Amino acid sequence: MSARQHPSIKWLGRFISIVGATLVLLLALPFAVPLKHYLPEVQALASEQLDEPVTIGSLSIRLLPLPSVALHQVRIGHRPDATIDTISTRIDPRSLFKPLKILTHVNLTGV
Repeated sequence: MSARQHPSIKWLGRFISIVGATLVLLLALPFAVPLKHYLPEVQALASEQLDEPVTIGSLSIRLLPLPSVALHQVRIGHRPDATIDTISTRIDPRSLFKPLKILTHVNLTGV
């Protein structure tokens, strides 16, 4: 066996390295982006849909095993009329890069 690699093997190794680095960056992205900046927009959208003021304590995103979003300490209404500890949703992976996201599961805890 010669010490030199075949050119196609070198390119395959580079391609695998680039794909791996891209995946690592995508998985680290939710931890690098401060999600609290999105809270006012999410609260405004929820308030508009419910015709009640909505306050959200925090927001978290997970990519694995399936993309999901969780809203924590959700308060609905002026008094508040309803409180929810956590609203967790799974997002259809095919809709991630589309303007309209499809939620496949919604789970409410601590209602």
